[in-house]
Amino acid sequence: MANGDVVFLPSDVRDLLTNLATHPHGIKVRLESRLVGRVKRIHS
Repeated sequence: MANGDVVFLPSDVRDLLTNLATHPHGIKVRLESRLVGRVKRIHS
């Protein structure tokens, strides 16, 4: 995958890497699969 690709992966969030609840570029997360990316929102 190249930077800028939009990919939707069904996965659980392992860690929140952004300290804010919102961020203009998206919330940075680490998934259970260890991939790191950004999400627009997190559902509990």
